[in-house]
Amino acid sequence: MDSLDLIFREAQKCTKCKSIPSIETYEKYGIPYPVPWYVKNFSGERAKIMFVLQSAGTAVGGAAQTGKLSDAISYDQTAKNAQKLKVLANISDDECFFTNSILHAAINESGKMRNPIEDEVIECSPFLKRIINVLDPIIIAPVGNFALKALNVIESHPFEKITLCAGKEFSWYGRIAFPLVHWSPKGLMNRIWEQQVQDFKLLRKTLDKILSEK
Repeated sequence: MDSLDLIFREAQKCTKCKSIPSIETYEKYGIPYPVPWYVKNFSGERAKIMFVLQSAGTAVGGAAQTGKLSDAISYDQTAKNAQKLKVLANISDDECFFTNSILHAAINESGKMRNPIEDEVIECSPFLKRIINVLDPIIIAPVGNFALKALNVIESHPFEKITLCAGKEFSWYGRIAFPLVHWSPKGLMNRIWEQQVQDFKLLRKTLDKILSEK
């Protein structure tokens, strides 16, 4: 029977993508777990909202390595923004699960973060699909263009850019997808803070509506 633990164990050993550095490269730059073992910090049986981001970060001791947003808040502005948005929308930690379009931390040989490439998104999509199937989230929230592409690999949808569908729900893979522009400082250049706050509040409202109809 599939489980989060099994999925992340398999992903940790996956070598299909030749663009992913060797384990020695990750260790060289202080990244002990190329694939964050988020399952260690998830106690719920079903996620109400699954946020799908770009790829795992590389900050040692941060959310990238523990799967806990709270571990990165003290120094990471992106994590601070996420926490503020969740609080303003009254979305609790135990309602959420965070994962990525590709499960490995996307770095180059110099240890610098980079964008995922299309082949990585395609190769990692079976892992993402299995995570979705196990947690059976009510809402999938793809954050940014790479996450939106990852969803399209699993089941097609009509949107190519996150800015064209941000804050607008649509049916996908037997549930609701609710795209979001990334809340990083760079993402806020594409969708200002006030708009992102409204997106999160609408996400909360959408979830409450679905729950009330069950």
